[in-house]
Amino acid sequence: MLNALLSADLTKKLHTIACSIAFLGNLLTLYLIATKSNKSVGRYAYLLFSFCCGNLMLTATDLAIVPRELFKALIIQLLIPLFCNYIPVGNLFFSSIFGGIMVNVECTVLLVLVDQMMEPLVIIYFIKCYR
Repeated sequence: MLNALLSADLTKKLHTIACSIAFLGNLLTLYLIATKSNKSVGRYAYLLFSFCCGNLMLTATDLAIVPRELFKALIIQLLIPLFCNYIPVGNLFFSSIFGGIMVNVECTVLLVLVDQMMEPLVIIYFIKCYR
């Protein structure tokens, strides 16, 4: 319990540090665009300026959500091969060695193929910026 609280506090501190670094980086970029841009960048300066201003507003909210989304997607990506590959193929392998109940081979092949199809769908479903 204490480790979970310490890691939560550490995560909050790291989040605060990352947000402040991103904020300062965007402010520095805005300053450089406004003062040091030459004539070739002049056409794109307003576009870069608006991107940095928009990025400043979205930085704090995005950094808090992304690790949770990635963690959920990683856990599901860990469970899909377990249930689609390792358990059915292991059951097929060990039942042939020990003479147990044979599993239908066609179902095992279909489960292995479903794993390849489900991996990208999990990422698309759980990570909002990919939707």
